[in-house]
Amino acid sequence: MLLSWIKTEVTSILEALWHIGWSDRAPTQTTPSPQPDTSPSPPQVIKPNETKKSSVWALVIGVNEYKELVHLTGAVADADDFVDFLTVQMDVPNDHIKNLREKEATRQAITTSIAALAQDDRIENGDAIIIYYAGHGAEARPPPKWDAGGHNARIQMLCAYDFVRAKNDTEDGQGILDITLAALLSRIAKAKGDNITVIFDSCHSGSGTREGDPVPNIRGVELPKDYEILDTVDQELLRDLPDQQRKVIISKEFEKSGAASHVLLAGCASHQTSKEILGRGRFTVALMSLLRKSDINTMTYQDVISRVDDLPDQTPQCDGIHSSRIMFNGKALGAGRTLYRVTSQGGVITLQAGEAQGITKNATFNVLDSSNMNARILGSITADKPSACSTTMKGSVTFTSPAYAVQTSIGDGMDIAVGLPVDDAILPALNFAVREMKQRRPDKRNLRFVDIKTPPEHEIAVRNDNGEAVFELTDKVWVAEGLKDLSFRISFAEPDSLYAVFTCAADFFYNLRRSSKAQEAGKSTDISGSVSLEVFEVKEGEVQGVEYPVLLPKLIDGKPKNLNSDGVLRADVEEGRKLKYGLKLSSRLDQPLYVWAFLFNLSDLSVAFKSGILPATIRKQPDKADPSILTYGNLTLGYGSGGARPLEIVMGDKDEVDVSYIKFFITTEYVDLSKIAQESPFPNPRAIVIGSPSRKLFDTLLISVVAKKITF
Repeated sequence: MLLSWIKTEVTSILEALWHIGWSDRAPTQTTPSPQPDTSPSPPQVIKPNETKKSSVWALVIGVNEYKELVHLTGAVADADDFVDFLTVQMDVPNDHIKNLREKEATRQAITTSIAALAQDDRIENGDAIIIYYAGHGAEARPPPKWDAGGHNARIQMLCAYDFVRAKNDTEDGQGILDITLAALLSRIAKAKGDNITVIFDSCHSGSGTREGDPVPNIRGVELPKDYEILDTVDQELLRDLPDQQRKVIISKEFEKSGAASHVLLAGCASHQTSKEILGRGRFTVALMSLLRKSDINTMTYQDVISRVDDLPDQTPQCDGIHSSRIMFNGKALGAGRTLYRVTSQGGVITLQAGEAQGITKNATFNVLDSSNMNARILGSITADKPSACSTTMKGSVTFTSPAYAVQTSIGDGMDIAVGLPVDDAILPALNFAVREMKQRRPDKRNLRFVDIKTPPEHEIAVRNDNGEAVFELTDKVWVAEGLKDLSFRISFAEPDSLYAVFTCAADFFYNLRRSSKAQEAGKSTDISGSVSLEVFEVKEGEVQGVEYPVLLPKLIDGKPKNLNSDGVLRADVEEGRKLKYGLKLSSRLDQPLYVWAFLFNLSDLSVAFKSGILPATIRKQPDKADPSILTYGNLTLGYGSGGARPLEIVMGDKDEVDVSYIKFFITTEYVDLSKIAQESPFPNPRAIVIGSPSRKLFDTLLISVVAKKITF
C-alpha cells in the first residue's frame, strides 16, 4: 500500500494508521455532497398563525356519570380542556375532532369511533392521530386458556358508559380490553401510519372503590372476585400475509402492533390509582399545564414524562418504541446523548446506570446541575466500579443530589476490530475514519482496524472486488452454516458510506456480545439459572367459547414441543412457506423482572425491537416501573394474550440458509435500553426496521435462529 503524500510503502494496516494519524500531510478525502431527502415529510404540529391544513385528528372521550359505576367529577372537564388545547394551541379544526361524552361514550360507540379512524379518507398516511380518554378503568383475570403471563396475569380495560360491573354475557357490558385496543390501533397504523398518540387518564386498580365504600376521586373500579371476561368478546384482526424475501423477521402483519403502533401516555402505573382533585384529573391538569407552556414542536414524549409536575402516589407512564419522537409529529430527534441521574452520599458518588446500560470502567462524564443538556457543568467524574444498574464513580465534584451526568468518553472494552486489506483502495475510507474518530464521539464504540488474519480477531472484514467493498462476517454460527459474505456491496469511492457500515457494525456486535460480568467469567447468575426460554411453532387454532381463531402453540403428541435446543432454534422452511414462532420466558425468581428483547439480523446488521415483551417505558421514577415478568411468572410473545408480533421465518427463492439472534436483556430494576435498536446501514435492507434491599441483577439470554430451505 503506497502512501503517496509521504512516498512510503506500508505492509500492514497498523503501519498505515500510524502514518495517517500522525502525518500533517495526510490527504483529505472529498466526500460526496449529501443528497436532499426526498422522503415524505412527517406531519407538523400546526400553530394558530399558520394557514396550512391541519394534519391532526383526534377522538376525545370523557365519562363522569356511568350507567352503573361510581360517578366521577372531572373526566368530562378534562376531555373538554384537552379539546380546548387542540383547537386553540394546535389550531385543529372542530371537524377533525370526534367527541364522546357521558351517555354517548358507549362501548360500541368508542370501538366504532376508533375503528373509523382507519377508514377515514380525509386522514392521510403519517397524519397525527390522537386518542384521549378520561374515565374509569378496571382489570380482570384473562379467560381460560389465554396464556397471559402466569397465574397473577391480568387483562386491563377501559370502562365505557354502559360497562356492567357484574359478570355478564352481553358484549356491550364488557370492558374495552387492552388486547382489543391493540388490535384496533394496529389496524389504524397499517392504514394511516404509526404517528398515533394514546392518552389515558384512568387506572386499573379500584383501590378505594370497593362495593360499600365508594371513593369518587379514584378513576378505577374494583371488580367482583367472580367477574369473568366474556370469552367471545371482539374479533382478532384479519392478517394479510405479504410476500416476503428471506429473513427471520418480525411478522409483517404485526409490525405496527403493540408498542410499535403507537405511543401511550398514561396517568399512572398499573399498580397505582389515577386521582381527581377539585373536579379535575391530576394527570390531565399537569399535562395540559406543561403542553401549554412548552414548545411541542421540539418536545418528545420522553420529555413530557421527565418534565411533567410530580404527582403524589401517581407516576405517569410513557410506553412505545417511538417515545423519542416529537409529540404528535412522527419525527424523531437525533439519538443525541443520554442524561443519567447521579447522587452523592457520604462522599460516594453513584451514577444511576451500569453494566445493563453499557457503562464500563474509565468512562467519563460531565456532571450538570439540572436535567437541561445545556446546564452548568459542575465537574467531571470517571466510572470506577460498574455493577448491574449503577456505577461507583471517581471524582471530587460537589453537588446537591440528585444531579445529572452526560457521558463524554467511552470506557474500557468498548471497541470492535475491523479487518481491512492492505490495498490502496481502502486509503480514502481509512483517512475518513481516522478524522471521524478523532472527534471522540462519546456515544459510539471505538473502531480498531487490523489486518485480515486467520484465525480472525475481527467481527467483520472488508475485501476489494473490482472497486467494491465486500463484507465478510466471522460469527461462529454464521460460518458453521456455510455463510461468509453479506449480500450488500459499497463502492470504495464512498468512504462515508463505508464508515457508516463500520460504526453500525461496532454497535451491533458490541450489544450482541455484551453480557454481565458473571456471564463473561463463565459463571451462572441468579437470572440465567432461574429463567428459561421456550420456543414453539404457533398456528391458528380454536379455543372453546371463542368464535374466532387465535394463535396457539402447535401440538405434537398432544402437547407443545419446545424447539429451543441448547440455545438454537433450527427451522426447516419450504420455499414460499411462512412459519410462525412464539416464545415464552418463565421465571423461578422471587423478584419481578424487566425484559427488553431484540432481533439481531446478521444479514444486514439491523437490530429490531421485539415488541410486546419489552417495557419500552420512560419514567421519572424507575422504581415505579411495571415489571415484564411478575414474581414466579412468565411472559409470552407471539401467541396467547401476551402480545402480537410472532417470529416469522420465510425463505426466498435465492436463499438456502440464514442466521439471526434473539437476545433478551433482563434486569431486576427498570433501565432504558431503547437505543440498542438500529436500522441497517445498507440501502434497501431486507430486515424490519421492533428484608434487606433486593440485589440488582443484570443478565442476558441469547438464542440463535438458523433457517434452512428444504425441498421435496
